[in-house]
Amino acid sequence: MGQQQLLLLVIVFMIGTVALIGATEYLDSVDQQNERDVIVTQIHTLIADAIKYKISPGSLGGGGGSWENFQPQRNKAETDRFSITASGYPNYIIFLGTSKIVVGSNGENFVQVLVSYYPITQKIVVETQN
Repeated sequence: MGQQQLLLLVIVFMIGTVALIGATEYLDSVDQQNERDVIVTQIHTLIADAIKYKISPGSLGGGGGSWENFQPQRNKAETDRFSITASGYPNYIIFLGTSKIVVGSNGENFVQVLVSYYPITQKIVVETQN
């Protein structure tokens, strides 16, 4: 094999390696964003449940105007793929969703999303934790 052919082979190998690494990183970021989207979608469902809880009177098992004791239904907040917890306060509620299968951008912890809902302004704030 000539020197030119050997050099060409080395260059093609290097380009292929760089392309493979780039494609792997791209697919990881797409997978992480997909997991965040799935968790946020489920949290939107839980926000609707939390609103129902808040407006229901305490005598009917509701919050009577507060989210302080709201607990999401287990079948909606816990799956094989993720878990979601809620922290209710008198004027807003916060949900933390954590993936069980997709590692976040730091490569160590699972993907996490923090979603806050403020009913006075009808504002939903989504923050990526990892």
